[in-house]
Amino acid sequence: MNRREFIYRALLAGAAASLVGCNTQQKSQSVNGFLSACTQGKDQHFVALFSHAGEIQFKTTVPGRCHGFAPHPVNKTAIVFARRPGQFLLELDLQTGEVIQQINAQSAHHFYGHGCFSKDGKYLITSENNYINQQGLMVIRDSQTYQVVAEYQSGGIGPHESAPLSQNNILVVANGGILTHPEQGRKKLNLDTMQPNLSYLELASGKIIDSYQPPHHQLSIRHLAVSTDDTVVMGLQYQGDRFHQVPLALTHRGENQLQIMKAPPEVLMAMRQYVASVAINPVANQAVLTAPRGNLVTVWDIANKTLVDSLKLKDSAGVAYDRHGDRLLLTNGYGNIYEYAHQPQQGKQSSIRDLNSSKYGGQQAGVQSLTGSQQIKLKWDNHVVPVSV
Repeated sequence: MNRREFIYRALLAGAAASLVGCNTQQKSQSVNGFLSACTQGKDQHFVALFSHAGEIQFKTTVPGRCHGFAPHPVNKTAIVFARRPGQFLLELDLQTGEVIQQINAQSAHHFYGHGCFSKDGKYLITSENNYINQQGLMVIRDSQTYQVVAEYQSGGIGPHESAPLSQNNILVVANGGILTHPEQGRKKLNLDTMQPNLSYLELASGKIIDSYQPPHHQLSIRHLAVSTDDTVVMGLQYQGDRFHQVPLALTHRGENQLQIMKAPPEVLMAMRQYVASVAINPVANQAVLTAPRGNLVTVWDIANKTLVDSLKLKDSAGVAYDRHGDRLLLTNGYGNIYEYAHQPQQGKQSSIRDLNSSKYGGQQAGVQSLTGSQQIKLKWDNHVVPVSV
């Protein structure tokens, strides 16, 4: 049985029955909080778990700057992804903060900083670049051994963030369109010819079911989140002229083209053509996008495809709701952790509460600090991921 037949049979079985995760040795202690990567100084890199109150539960030293996370849906572990163009993944024990093992990239491959598990937890799916063939790949690994069982073309160059839809066999992929090579660091090698897209990939066969392009070929689709009804919300990073006004948020759910989320021109210009992170509130059907270059947090109504709120937050970085959609936490590049509260009632404004108050927060006037003065000498990376197992 070849690799494709192997994964096809396993995925069909997963659709027909409720499958358990790969590790049946479950520990009793629950884990409930948020994961993020951070740096201290120039060359000290960590991953940290912090609570809903902003208290750091552990801070683990890692061999290089990290970016995204993939919590296992059953086990108390998570995969940590090195920042693009990274060469390693780490399996992390969420209870102790210990690194269980390191998984290195295959020859002529590098990672793109993101990945996800299949919903049943049996497979780890990583976005990768074959820099010899200049191919974007979605690589399927067995979650017990992390051995590669299949490789599929991603539908474009520069696959970044991906997520499974509610139908376990379909993966949505943000192909950023940007060609890189590890020998040239993070240099973007094809800005004039880049062709980003959003692709839907069938995991059983590797077939690209559909692919959709943004309204400009230099609008790189990097980050996304998927709502409970499989609406995909995308955050964009524009690679063209800095004076161009372009959309920075798109949605898609079955239409024949990507849908633009509308915002006033002054807000779009203030976002400075760059979205770092996307999170969806499953209760309010809203999406929150951070724009660190513009020192903004933006809130969007998914159904109406419009901006509903924007707040100043200096060097805004990661954003994540808890699993119930009750709490939204934000981080920034100054080591602060915030709670955002949107107040839709008439006469009440939105607010950000600083869980680690500091004069460097730079949030808008009138924001009330939740705790006393406490400067954490960390720089949070662009992503926060909730964990609850």
